[in-house]
Amino acid sequence: MSEDKRRVCKPGYVRVGGKCLKGTKIRDIPKKKAENRFVVADAGWADSIPDWLRKEISWERTTKGTAAILTGSEEGPETVGDAELLAYLYTAGLSEKLPPDLAQIQLYLGTKVLDKAKITFDDDIRVTSLTPDQEQEFKKLRRTIWKVRGGRISDPYLDILRDLKRM
Repeated sequence: MSEDKRRVCKPGYVRVGGKCLKGTKIRDIPKKKAENRFVVADAGWADSIPDWLRKEISWERTTKGTAAILTGSEEGPETVGDAELLAYLYTAGLSEKLPPDLAQIQLYLGTKVLDKAKITFDDDIRVTSLTPDQEQEFKKLRRTIWKVRGGRISDPYLDILRDLKRM
């Protein structure tokens, strides 16, 4: 079997951690820890995540982690940034059609992340708000990605800040 065929999951399945798992909704993603790795829906598409988006994920992780430590906030799901969520939905959308609510969330995140990066795109796909149901799905996605990535980020800079905060 070729490398490409092993990377593709049949319809109704999502690739997580190198395995095809049944389900296409966020609640179907397994809740195991991933040791701070980038969480993607389909590892076969991970290499297609643009470098600028990877850098934005790292930057958001560091800034959100720093802010949580310095303010004494809990380092919870709110430390998962928009770029990290966008990368997950980007790879999910490349492997299969997203459900309508997740597609809208992807466009919403794309609008926020691309605007922040000052990247221009067509106004026809700009989404600036979500419905209450989409907001709930968005929060659920953030919590799930936080759990799957392994919780708070282990980073030399953040670890030093945590140690200093404990003193």
